[in-house]
Amino acid sequence: MKRSGLLFLLFLFLVNIQACKDKNSEAVDPRNQYIGNYDVAYTSSTTLNDFPFVPKETASGTIVITKGAAADELKLAIAFKNYNEEVGAKLQGNKFTVLKQKEKVYINEYNTFEADYAGSGEFSGANLNITAIAQTTANGGKVVKNMVFNGIKK
Repeated sequence: MKRSGLLFLLFLFLVNIQACKDKNSEAVDPRNQYIGNYDVAYTSSTTLNDFPFVPKETASGTIVITKGAAADELKLAIAFKNYNEEVGAKLQGNKFTVLKQKEKVYINEYNTFEADYAGSGEFSGANLNITAIAQTTANGGKVVKNMVFNGIKK
């Protein structure tokens, strides 16, 4: 009888410990470490049939990263002088794929092309690196725009 009473107390003790453990072990959202403002340097180059067509573009701006709707999504609010855009990204570990499919490629004020877009990025400590490419065939020529964003968390 005494032994069953001790076993019952031991059982209650273990149940209580497990209940406390469940309450205190909330899952940590892995996106939290990437949320914030990043100062970004941007570089792009455009080619037409493998020949440089537009001078290399450079700019400084910011990317603000927030959580997306799904547990593995981020939102990137990109802001440069005369350019603002918000895109989604699918996060996998410290890497992500940009969820954008089209990009306008400006050759000059008279020639703008809608191109297929593919972009990916990586977080490395406080650093953010994104590479992207937009490409299309227009007027019998291949138009390719390569873009690089390098940033650091504020």
